Amino acid sequence: MKRLFRLLLPLLLLPALTSCDTAHRMREKVRLEGVERVRPQGLTHLLVVLRATNDSAHNLKLKEMTLTFYYRDASRPTLTATLLDPVVLRRRTSGELPTKWRLDYADALAWLPLLRSIEAGSLDDWRVSVRMKGRGGMIPIKISREGLSVPQLLCTFGVDAELGRLLRAPRPE
Repeated sequence: MKRLFRLLLPLLLLPALTSCDTAHRMREKVRLEGVERVRPQGLTHLLVVLRATNDSAHNLKLKEMTLTFYYRDASRPTLTATLLDPVVLRRRTSGELPTKWRLDYADALAWLPLLRSIEAGSLDDWRVSVRMKGRGGMIPIKISREGLSVPQLLCTFGVDAELGRLLRAPRPE
């Protein structure tokens, strides 16, 4: 029995090792390149069009995502953004990816400090917690991070561009 187990163990571990390797390769091939447009839809909804590339052989599906923003050292969230509809980034594509978000404010003027920080190009006073679930091909993806600075959050998603360039929408000439 022990001998049979020793022979089967590598075969049982192979899918797990392949999954980790596949997830790592997919992370290298998927890029969030910037924010094309941000369009408010009322006071509680937002349309954000991202520019993204998926060079992998797998479709990526983001089923759930919540971003919780904290101003300075606040214990209560200032703003929570929740993805409304699942988003799919098709394999071997590059282009615009529209996303719809619901915004929940701690109070009516909570968005003002965030807006001022974005206009100034510095989000150093903000902390973000992120929770997301999705799929990369057959691989389930679940990410949960607490109290990240904005650059740390962007690094989680493979964004290494400067914050100002990422947030600045292209201006018509």
